[in-house]
Amino acid sequence: MTWRAISTRPCLQEYFNGVRPGERPSSSADAVVRAMTPDTAIGFRVPAVDGTGASLSASDFRQKMLAAGAVERLLDVEWVRNALRWVVWQQACIARSFPDAQASEALTAAPVLQRLLYR
Repeated sequence: MTWRAISTRPCLQEYFNGVRPGERPSSSADAVVRAMTPDTAIGFRVPAVDGTGASLSASDFRQKMLAAGAVERLLDVEWVRNALRWVVWQQACIARSFPDAQASEALTAAPVLQRLLYR
């Protein structure tokens, strides 16, 4: 039995409708996302999608990670800040590469928190 036969996750080609990274211009992505670099990702505040217009900082994500079951003594504030920097940059790269599928939701709180928890 192959991995594909037992997995419920779609392969990348199916998920992105056959589009390869960079095939379509990222004009639908926000200007901040298009210009994001690892250096500009340092102080980026991730928008919350709860309708309040709030944005989340590294300390907010640390609290969410603790609420999700992370061990407090292992979750240093500087580690969260650094991990958030790289996750934000990675998500911006995904939004630029696949603007049709990812531009609007890649840099929101839920996918960023999911990647932080995975780390």
